[in-house]
Amino acid sequence: MRVAHVTLLTRPGCEACNLGKFILRRLKHHVTFTASVANILQHQQYMIYNDRLPVILVEAVPVCERKIVERDIREAVIRFNQSVLQP
Repeated sequence: MRVAHVTLLTRPGCEACNLGKFILRRLKHHVTFTASVANILQHQQYMIYNDRLPVILVEAVPVCERKIVERDIREAVIRFNQSVLQP
């Protein structure tokens, strides 16, 4: 079964980004998803997201920018996971 993939775009020294990592770890106890952390300095969409960090992407779609909202991530992951279960 395919599950949502969540990407946290971050940069070294970003305290809000560190909070994002904590929130993703906590969320993994409640919903199923894979996650990765990407340094914006090495990310293909640097020009789009550099001034909006931290950024959470769910299946490459921005869900949170500048402020991480756990509820928004949870809802986006659940929506995606339910959509792949639909025939």
